[in-house]
Amino acid sequence: MVGMREVDYDVIIAGGGLAGLLAAREAASKGLSVAIIEEDFEIGVPDKCDGLVSIKALMCLGVIPTSRAVQNTVGRVLLYPPSGKPIEVETSKLLKIVVLDRGIFDKGLARAASSKGADIFLGERVGKAVEEEGFVRVEANRILKSKIYIEARGTSALPADRQRSLLPAARYDVEAKWIQEDTVEVYVDSTKYPGFFLWVIPKGKDSAKVGVAGRSINCFATLDEFLKQKGGGQVIKKVSAPIYVGGPIDNFVKRRMMIVGDSAGQTKPSTGGGIYSCGLAGVLAGQAAAKYLLDGDPDALQKYSRSWLHLFKEDFKTSLQARRIYEKMDNRSIEKVFDLIREKDLLNELLQEDGFDEHSKWIRRILSMEDLVKIFSIVAADEIRSLIKQIGEFLMHRR
Repeated sequence: MVGMREVDYDVIIAGGGLAGLLAAREAASKGLSVAIIEEDFEIGVPDKCDGLVSIKALMCLGVIPTSRAVQNTVGRVLLYPPSGKPIEVETSKLLKIVVLDRGIFDKGLARAASSKGADIFLGERVGKAVEEEGFVRVEANRILKSKIYIEARGTSALPADRQRSLLPAARYDVEAKWIQEDTVEVYVDSTKYPGFFLWVIPKGKDSAKVGVAGRSINCFATLDEFLKQKGGGQVIKKVSAPIYVGGPIDNFVKRRMMIVGDSAGQTKPSTGGGIYSCGLAGVLAGQAAAKYLLDGDPDALQKYSRSWLHLFKEDFKTSLQARRIYEKMDNRSIEKVFDLIREKDLLNELLQEDGFDEHSKWIRRILSMEDLVKIFSIVAADEIRSLIKQIGEFLMHRR
């Protein structure tokens, strides 16, 4: 492209979100020349993530958030079935679940990467990255060449066959008297929020992030209706962005190119969250780039892929299986499962030290085979009833 200057970097990262910034920090800290190309004009804006995470997970990422970045600490969770009778559980004091201001938090990560020597280009969009002989050619507002390329642009970079696992989602930042300062609320209803749920995450006194996701729903209209039922509230911000719940893509590495974060499908299939799983992918990818280039380890990039899968493959597999069951449930099935949860006091295990960040550990530890059979039989029975109803309706139309 005429008029565009050419710059060489050891590593170019497309996307200045959590995974990309952590990859940059790791690679630059080893002395590599690193460039981050972010299409938005400000790091952390728009703020698409609700920022609910455990301090333990952040420590695993090598991050200690500043007091300005922590909006609140969560003390309990209320989980509402369709009937409205909630299950209440207190969070573990050892776990310490916090709510982050992702705008402030991400800017802190950007400063950390920059302090190690990474260059950050804002308002530039990567159009194409193509591997050529010995380097990757990256086309943005300029032509750049790098030895390693890391794709971290988010769900927009997911393969076409994975787009169907995106759910429409939206969030309001709300000020209202009904908000409980230390309490996360989750509302489950297969009719109102098919395939997902609605959530309230408190930012502090009388302030919360109220969000919803679900298949084929109008998210803003759904949130408006919820606020009306709760008695209103002042909406001070609206954000809309899809969430991905389809599990990891098939390959994270292709020769000199690595894929991390939302782009790699590394968000939890259960909740769509990914601060821990996506962030750790960025850390591992940045370290892999350094080992590949500085130590001459030809297998280093593939080791990133294997390391991430070793940590998360089983957790994501179990979560995907649980999601497939959940998506088949009607409200009657959900109520029966809630009864089982109450009977076995299952949620207390989820909010202990490792259950919050790694859901499969919680599922495998607390569900005996008898309980699993109960849950599967509930779903199976409803599927059979639904099938009989469909057959009956078909026969009626043929008369």
